[in-house]
This record gives sequence, C-alpha cells and structure tokens, in this order.
Amino acid sequence: MTFNFPEIFKSIDEIIQVNDIDCMYQDYKDGMHNTAIVVLQPKNNKIILYPQDWFNRDESIDFGYQWITRADRNIKTGRMHIQGIRIDEYILDDTNRQVKK
Repeated sequence: MTFNFPEIFKSIDEIIQVNDIDCMYQDYKDGMHNTAIVVLQPKNNKIILYPQDWFNRDESIDFGYQWITRADRNIKTGRMHIQGIRIDEYILDDTNRQVKK
C-alpha cells in the first residue's frame, strides 16, 4: 500500500517490524495466527505486509509460548532473516511468507 510518510523520514530506505495484524486471515478468529512482517519504505512511500503463513498455519506451533520476535534483511542476499522465542532462526523465500527450503 502507499503511505505518505513525513518528509523527515524520506531518507530512510527500510524499517522492518514484526506485528500482529488482527483479522488477517478470515478463517482464524481466535486472536492468534496473525503474525506478519511489516516493511516500511519511507523513501518510496510504501508499506508492505508479509503474513507469515509458515508460522500462522503450522498447527504444531504453541502460540503464546513460541513467537517471532525480529526480522532483518541480509544486505548481500536481499533475503529476510527471522528469529524468535522457542523457534529456530529462518531465512524466508522469495515471497517472504514461507521459509526457504
């Protein structure tokens, strides 16, 4: 989506956040299963949302006990790397919604 960031932010290429987005999936209404990587690109006036399907749709995840805490982009490869509590470190695929296999 486009967003008109204030001029003071225009020098920033990218800010990456891990957020919970309520009602991201219509078939999940329990308040869990809603983790997304949100990429803010002030220089380009864009906000990009990447639902973490690999995590949200995994029935073996113990939500509330396991969660994603941070994400970062590898400058050399352009790949998104994520870490969390009681989960392994992962590299995401080209969609940034699944783990690279």
